[in-house]
Amino acid sequence: MVTSRVKSAVAKYNKLIIASSWENAEGFARLEQVLPKTVTLTTDSGMKFDLPAAGEWKYNSSDKKFHNSVSESALPALAKDTRGVLKDITISYEVNDDYCKWFFPAVSPSSSSIKEGTSVDFKARRYIDNYVSASICRVTTDENGRESTEIAYDTDLTPGLLTDGESNPVVFTNPSVKASDSGKYFTISYSPSEYRDKAYVSSWLIDVNIVHEPKTEAQESAQSQKNSPTRLNIANKETCQLSKKVKVQDADGLKSVKLNGKRVTLKKGKKKLTFKLSKYKKYLKKKGKWNKLVIVDLKGKKKSIRFKTK
Repeated sequence: MVTSRVKSAVAKYNKLIIASSWENAEGFARLEQVLPKTVTLTTDSGMKFDLPAAGEWKYNSSDKKFHNSVSESALPALAKDTRGVLKDITISYEVNDDYCKWFFPAVSPSSSSIKEGTSVDFKARRYIDNYVSASICRVTTDENGRESTEIAYDTDLTPGLLTDGESNPVVFTNPSVKASDSGKYFTISYSPSEYRDKAYVSSWLIDVNIVHEPKTEAQESAQSQKNSPTRLNIANKETCQLSKKVKVQDADGLKSVKLNGKRVTLKKGKKKLTFKLSKYKKYLKKKGKWNKLVIVDLKGKKKSIRFKTK
């Protein structure tokens, strides 16, 4: 069989248009982490195929380009890199504040804090036609102050909805955001056409703060009862006689039983437990007040109920 030599290797765009605010070590470090993960190779015979980049792109200040490579071992059998094309694949950049201001991120609903579980639209807005593909990138900082950047949404991974409204934004809908979706967001807008090789980075970033709201005691109780295999002969919010025998059963085995935070005598691993409320009278609250009984099984599943005595 005749082999074909690799003629070119390019990412889905080979030039970034950035604002001057990005032309610094912090900006380059953020961009290195979100540049294309695949490279399109073309051979002399016209074959085209996509291969993974060898790793993250690295910015080189001497030539003002981002560099990457593709492992020759990833080539199909009929292709050979005799010209060394795969050893150095580059993306250059150009500073243009006037153009970049027409590309920017947005979210809806727009708020300084969004409740966890809310449906949120993440948007890549643009005022220049044709650049209908986008990466929406998220910058986060861990507890040690280390910053990382990742692609949160991308047209090539999850097609966004191209709307007809103002600036025709590309919209990605997250139906239920989590606290981990918090961060600073920016966009990279590019064209799916092979004849347009530029990508525009938004001039600025926006802060998105997703607020975690702890579940109420009632919600936790309902969830624990739903998930737990633990069975009780007391219903949640029941009013019991002091003489009532409480029966607890769990197929996975019982780890602990607590009444108002105090341990009920239990041999760990038992699957059944019976005790009279009167035996633990000193743990109980006054009549008419809510008591809390919490059962944890050997798998760590928890069930809790509230009850009163009369």
